[in-house]
Amino acid sequence: MPKKKAEKSLDQLLEEALVKKDDQPYEVPENWEWVKLGTVSKINMGQSPKSTFVDNNPNNIPLIGGPKDMGEIFPNISRYTNKPTKLSEVGDLIITIRATLGKTNFSDRKYCLGRGVASLTPHKTEINYLKNYFTTIEGYLYEISTGTTFSQISKQDLVDLQFPLPSLPEQERIDKKLSSMLGRLKEARELIQEARDTFEERRAAILNKAFTGELTKKWREENPDVENTFIEINEVERKPYTIPVTWKWIEFGHLTKETKLGLVRSVKEQSDTFKYFYLKMNNITIDGTLDLNDIARVTSSEHEVETYCLKEGDLLFNTRNSYELVGKNTVFQFPHKENILFNNNIMRIRFLPDVSPKLISFFLNSSIGKSLLNQIKKCTTNVAAIYAKNLNTIPVALSPKEEQKEIVRILEKLLNHEDEARALIDMEEQIDLIEKSILSKAFRGELGTNDPDDEPAIELLKRSLKEKEKAA
Repeated sequence: MPKKKAEKSLDQLLEEALVKKDDQPYEVPENWEWVKLGTVSKINMGQSPKSTFVDNNPNNIPLIGGPKDMGEIFPNISRYTNKPTKLSEVGDLIITIRATLGKTNFSDRKYCLGRGVASLTPHKTEINYLKNYFTTIEGYLYEISTGTTFSQISKQDLVDLQFPLPSLPEQERIDKKLSSMLGRLKEARELIQEARDTFEERRAAILNKAFTGELTKKWREENPDVENTFIEINEVERKPYTIPVTWKWIEFGHLTKETKLGLVRSVKEQSDTFKYFYLKMNNITIDGTLDLNDIARVTSSEHEVETYCLKEGDLLFNTRNSYELVGKNTVFQFPHKENILFNNNIMRIRFLPDVSPKLISFFLNSSIGKSLLNQIKKCTTNVAAIYAKNLNTIPVALSPKEEQKEIVRILEKLLNHEDEARALIDMEEQIDLIEKSILSKAFRGELGTNDPDDEPAIELLKRSLKEKEKAA
């Protein structure tokens, strides 16, 4: 007959439950306690069912396998199982523990838990308080994670996780105040997103007017004798839409005098101490501007510098990237006289004298141009590419040289105003900082909600330990 497990004294249980002073991440109020998460929460690690037991039948148990199944509040389910392994309970907190760490959802019903998640059943802890705490320790979870292909945290990692425990009334007060403060920040984010969406719509509309001729209609009326110098070149057969009679649809390749892919330099051949700036695809923004805040440097021979240096007015075109980002482009403009080289994922394009590089860049960044580029993208599993031979075939709506200048002038003026307006609303980074500050204060007892007359958290912990020991 097996021996009965010896009961531990309360002092022994407290010693195991409390985080030692030297291991406490930061100071909390005197009536709080730093405890190990496993002492105030039951931890249930997921275990994936066999694939033969997984289907899309909503009459079966919904399966949460990992981050992709997690919605903003409740799980976003697309798979089910008729033979569940580990199950969550209603009221649990589900947390991702593999690849993406620390993403949480409430369990509003029983879910089958796959390998990438675990469930926490709070004991003497408010679930909202626990959920909000996990938003503050995402970075720490990655620090303690293991794994090479995927970051992952173990059950013991969760059991030993340091957790600041206040009284239950204080947890409720913190939850109420956070709900109010974070709710207002969420509303601010929504307003910013609405403004950004409006900006993108206005920008798209302005660019479309530019390349349908509407933007310079009045200018053409005032300048009726302007002729297109490319009028002798045969138009392309496929014309996406009707353009003014003085314009012409011309293949991209007929407008260029030179195209050149950039210099190959591995990461090991780049250093902040090297002589030459080295533009890479991350320096070209999706909006068609040049971002030089993070620019690499390389060494190079005189011949390479002569071959791969950039000149003002060069069009830089990103030839290889993800499907969404390939085709990013911008016109090179740099206020300093240093030699700047470019990476082999960028194609340098120089145009004939009567073609404005800025106009072509605006065209390629318009919805019209992006649609044409989408038609020539070549994709593999992870990478998309646009090759010069295909780029050369796309039709470009080309206006006369003088009208090109007028279009560029108007676009720069209008879009500069739009960018100024966008800068006023682009405050998400500030909101993120405010949110982090609020959450940080919440779990340090600095929101102004702590009541020193509350029952000390040590008493709450004692009751929790006694109940758990009795249940065991």
